[in-house]
Amino acid sequence: ADIYRQSCLFLDILKKYIPDEKQENEPSEPISQQETTEEQQEYFSMKLLSLIHEACEGEQFEEISAPDFYANMNLYPCNCKLKIKPREKIRVCYLIFLMSEKLSKQDRDKWKDRILKLLDIDDSYYKSKYKEPVSDFPSDSNQNFAKEMEHIFR
Repeated sequence: ADIYRQSCLFLDILKKYIPDEKQENEPSEPISQQETTEEQQEYFSMKLLSLIHEACEGEQFEEISAPDFYANMNLYPCNCKLKIKPREKIRVCYLIFLMSEKLSKQDRDKWKDRILKLLDIDDSYYKSKYKEPVSDFPSDSNQNFAKEMEHIFR
């Protein structure tokens, strides 16, 4: 499984440097250094994301491979878009909050805005719901999710 995961990561890197035929026929546009480093910034480690993937894949998110989950959460280009399962949006908002707390203030808002857009979550919805799993009267499923995430994020 580790060899497969690493192979997928290396394949994604190779795709960035080896253009396919379609791209060769298009006029190339210069990419500024800032855009390149921004796209490749790693917000979260594979170690943290693999724990989150293990806990949330098939529960909060539709089935997705670990490398694709890693790419989505780090906002890398990816063919497989992360999808929230029905009735899991509140827990995903809480997860986004916990993940954003791991980032520097400088990166926090930028990452949060982009991940909310990627997952089609409205900012006002996020702000009204992200603390629900740790509210005064959370549902059992929200409470269990909060405990599981607390275990990962401590």
